[in-house]
Amino acid sequence: MAAAANRFLDELFRGSATAPVAVDYATDLPAAGARLSAEVDDEVQALLEWVQSYGLPKPELNFEVCSPTGEVLTVVDLAWPAGVQEGFSRPVALILPGDQNQINILNQAGHLIFTGVEDLKVYLEKFLDLRVEAEEQVV
Repeated sequence: MAAAANRFLDELFRGSATAPVAVDYATDLPAAGARLSAEVDDEVQALLEWVQSYGLPKPELNFEVCSPTGEVLTVVDLAWPAGVQEGFSRPVALILPGDQNQINILNQAGHLIFTGVEDLKVYLEKFLDLRVEAEEQVV
């Protein structure tokens, strides 16, 4: 890969680089980049407030999941691309509503996938022992 990049940069330097070749496959993202409904916006906003109340790292909104070449494969509503505990857990993605194509892409990319806010909250509570910590703080 580095050799190809160096060759390309050398061609650019000498002025002999050719124009990119047109691709003959679909690169559009049907429905993946669609605007969320007001109800989903409210749901995501409430989740962000819940996440903040527990001091969890802020997730990325409208996160683009890309191929190794940089092509955008899908867009998820909310993600922790390096895991909720960065470097120690799997990437997490929330898709509202999710379709099977998105689920397949995220599975291949190694993400834990959630299609509902409540399911994601349950996972976070169990994975991070949030209920136990919250109860200990109240006592």
